[in-house]
Amino acid sequence: MLLATGAVGALVHPATACTVGWPYEPEKPFSEAYLQEGYTLFRGTVVDYEVVGHYGLVSFAVTQTYRGLRERAWRAVWANSTFGVPKDLDSFKVEVGKDLVVALRDGGGFFDPKGITLRWKPVIVQDSCREPAMQKFVVMEPVLKKAGLID
Repeated sequence: MLLATGAVGALVHPATACTVGWPYEPEKPFSEAYLQEGYTLFRGTVVDYEVVGHYGLVSFAVTQTYRGLRERAWRAVWANSTFGVPKDLDSFKVEVGKDLVVALRDGGGFFDPKGITLRWKPVIVQDSCREPAMQKFVVMEPVLKKAGLID
């Protein structure tokens, strides 16, 4: 588990009432509140992406870990009901970016509404009706400096 040992993971149920359509604001840093939490926070390059049900599975090659578990790579669920998800890897790189800062939390037992179980995958942090904690490094760099995570 990513964050809490011995804790039972909760089911993730994305809010469908706030679907506003793609795109979200690609030049807006994600919430500084995400930096305050005990999430795993890293910089990485997107190397793979696929849509599973209504969700994305995103694979990253990690270039720097700011906080949390240090892994060379992560594969995470993006349960993004607020904006929807891009259809493929090329669309993802254009719409979201390639060199990203990402915050992950423990996904516990994550279940797709179609019954596909994605057990024990980390989840890209995204509060209901908010932007995901996944943004271009160039956009997040001033925020990371302000938070003392980089020089």
